[in-house]
Amino acid sequence: ALPAAHKHLADKTYADKLRTSKQSSGLQDMLDGRLELLRQNIPQAITYLQRADSTFTTPNNREWMRTKMTLATAYDQQQDWGLALKSVEDILNVYPGAVMPMLQRAQLLIRIARYNEALGVVEPLAKNERLPETLRKAAISIQANALSRLGNQTKANALLTDVGTPAALLQIARGRLQENDAQGAIEQVDAVLKNNPEDLDALYVGVLAAVQANQKDRAADYIARALKK
Repeated sequence: ALPAAHKHLADKTYADKLRTSKQSSGLQDMLDGRLELLRQNIPQAITYLQRADSTFTTPNNREWMRTKMTLATAYDQQQDWGLALKSVEDILNVYPGAVMPMLQRAQLLIRIARYNEALGVVEPLAKNERLPETLRKAAISIQANALSRLGNQTKANALLTDVGTPAALLQIARGRLQENDAQGAIEQVDAVLKNNPEDLDALYVGVLAAVQANQKDRAADYIARALKK
């Protein structure tokens, strides 16, 4: 389900108003692509975003980077990680120090089990105290995810403790789910619930993981705990 704040974006009437408010353009295609991405209509989103990408051919256009990053997200959701990486690397070939594309590239490298390469991207960012704190914490979370996948859960958990938010652990859990590692996701969820037993986000991810693992009793327990909230 879409977050309440975004439900109006998925409304067909709203989309039609956007579409007819101006002539077709790269910007309109990008907006339509983002709308379809919110609706989880991934093939349609990619069609719009590819058309926008063919329009925004000048790297100094502010929409150029945004379109490529959104297109990479759509390819990621379609599990076409080669094309997702290409979209991000197109940006980094022009702006090699762009932090958000670097973070997105690292996440994609983790998707395809290139964990050491992902570490090479995010470790310098995680140590860069000049970065805004939110970006540095994002880099640390991705670093921890890569370390966890390499089997170094102790160091991963230490890093996530430094980050100091349950969201960091849940980020790993969601990544594990996408990689069909349900048991790994459950471990991360339970680590969150140990200190935050009523965390609804953790319980929700836990239900998804337990269902994927065919652990019906565990899924029922997570649901019961969520309903008590």
